[in-house]
Amino acid sequence: IRLFADDTCLFIEVDKRAEAAAFINSDLSRILDWSHRWLVTFSSSKTKSLIISNKPDANLNPQVYLDNNAISEVNSYSYLGFQFANNLKWNVHIDAVSLRARQRLNSMFPLKSTLDRRSLETMYLCFIRPLMEYGNVVWGASYGCDIYKLERINIMAMRLITGAPCNSNIGNLYKETGMVTITKCINNAMLIM
Repeated sequence: IRLFADDTCLFIEVDKRAEAAAFINSDLSRILDWSHRWLVTFSSSKTKSLIISNKPDANLNPQVYLDNNAISEVNSYSYLGFQFANNLKWNVHIDAVSLRARQRLNSMFPLKSTLDRRSLETMYLCFIRPLMEYGNVVWGASYGCDIYKLERINIMAMRLITGAPCNSNIGNLYKETGMVTITKCINNAMLIM
């Protein structure tokens, strides 16, 4: 079991599926008893099961229950800011981060005519870039095509900040802004770690 604030995560390494389901059902039952004693509520509707496996029959598992409600299996689940996928690849996480970062960046476009360059850069570096860097030592060894999704957002931001047109040279944008690529940022974080 792992606890963080109001998030609780149970996990088990599975050799025999029926045995593992029995263990988890027993643990969930004990947790439910504890929650009744201490007046804590667990939401069975928010409780999900994620099976991490590369076996072709990974979805053929015995049902697990919380408070007599079947827990549904999902292909990915967000936990502590990470989107874990059932195949342990990070494309689902990077897609989710890209979507949130792009939405935040798009909300900045109407401000480009009213704010100065320094304010736009500060907004990007405070509200968007950290979103794209969070946990990069964990997911940073992903495929280049996934990392490039984040890099494109970084390039769009530099164009927004500098007022450069779409066809402007990317190398010049990096020189002018002094920013580093997402890949370099990941490599630096991994070296520090």
